[in-house]
Amino acid sequence: MQNTAIESSDNDSMVKIPNTSKYEIFEVDTSDEFGVLNAWKEIWGREEKEDLIRAYSFDFEKYYPNGQIEIHIAIK
Repeated sequence: MQNTAIESSDNDSMVKIPNTSKYEIFEVDTSDEFGVLNAWKEIWGREEKEDLIRAYSFDFEKYYPNGQIEIHIAIK
């Protein structure tokens, strides 16, 4: 079964993320204009080296109001 994000039923912009997976969190260097891309390159590189075993169930990028960005990768 694959998890998906669902929009809340009261028509606000809130997205509910299922809490059914374990995640490894990657912090993005927001001082670098390519920070998100570089974080994904790190994720792909670690996966290629088998240092990161992804679950492929539900990954997401989390953007905070203060500008901080995290990439959450579901792991087995």
